[in-house]
Amino acid sequence: MKLQQSMITRMIAMLIATAVILGQPGTVVAMGPRPPLLTAQVVAAPDPMIAFDKAYAVYELVLTSFDSRPIELTSLRVTDADNSQIVSMFSGRELASMVAPVGPDTEGLATSFGTGQVRIVYLWLPFSDANHVPRRITHILQCKVGPPPGELYEIALAPMPVEQAPPLSIGPPLRGGDWIAEGGPSNSSYHRRARMVGNGIIYFAQRFAIDYVKISADGRTYSGDRKNNSNYLCYGSDVLAVADGKVVATKDGIPENTPDPIARAVDITMETAGGNFVALDIGYGRYALYGHLIPGSLKVKAGDSVKRGQVLAHLGNSGNSTEPHLHFQIADAPSFLLANGFPYLYDQVDVRPASVTDAASDPPVIQATGPAKRYLATMLLENDLVDFPQ
Repeated sequence: MKLQQSMITRMIAMLIATAVILGQPGTVVAMGPRPPLLTAQVVAAPDPMIAFDKAYAVYELVLTSFDSRPIELTSLRVTDADNSQIVSMFSGRELASMVAPVGPDTEGLATSFGTGQVRIVYLWLPFSDANHVPRRITHILQCKVGPPPGELYEIALAPMPVEQAPPLSIGPPLRGGDWIAEGGPSNSSYHRRARMVGNGIIYFAQRFAIDYVKISADGRTYSGDRKNNSNYLCYGSDVLAVADGKVVATKDGIPENTPDPIARAVDITMETAGGNFVALDIGYGRYALYGHLIPGSLKVKAGDSVKRGQVLAHLGNSGNSTEPHLHFQIADAPSFLLANGFPYLYDQVDVRPASVTDAASDPPVIQATGPAKRYLATMLLENDLVDFPQ
């Protein structure tokens, strides 16, 4: 029986080490007698993001250990599945910065994990332009298994398709200038690392979400008493439809917060996190979501048809919000949390060079360092200083 159990264990090891991606098996290169019991899965195949003429593939790998032995992820190699050219190679501290544990923080590197532990690898792959994004991507995980020095293995995941549909082009959600794209796209922003589980599925609804705040010449978001919402430069700004569409969901009546890093006017739940909001169906399976609006300011209701540039509501400080700002995202469902976020393009936007002068502040203090330049068909990146053309 012991011999049979050992054989079964080895067979299971081979099956699980053959990592699964989008339901397809990959291969394992064994350099020891017992391959790792490790699964790897892509949350969603990426739609390339275009920002300032460069392209990015932004997505996540979920790794789960079913092994009784410790596993250390030592490197991740990303290749073009159609020609085997290396796209990116990650190891050491760079790799560790991309990996986050699920559950309580563990001692040591996030790249080391034990039985039943899960790690999320946040991928952000840059390309010179959209034409250089592979149609299919292969991931090769190298890991050590067992106590030091460990046995070395490589697991090649099955090729992941990259979506080829062009990004959705939209208009501005706000008017005028001096807007900071706080928490905007990067591989380390708080929106990028936000996740939620519902209906048995893990979601990354805010992959490309942005919190818009308005700043003064000295980089501050308010003047006077910072506990007064009306002292914030963006407070009460018109929030605009970014495209023709139909209102599919709204929420109103949630009281506003007093600006504070922690305190909220209501308990934060799945229903209240976005505060007062508007969700627009803008076609092609995409929804534009606007959060943290002033109670009583909504100009639309569910079922209304709207035109691009139409005023939907006024910017406020309701829900899970520290100070007045507009949370904006595009996703595949009208939910701030239970959806997958998708990239999009502003058809035109003016961006000024800027620098962070006080990173410890929340939000960081950012000041312009030069004149604005107009960009066409681009996404914004974290902390960009933006003027929306009238």
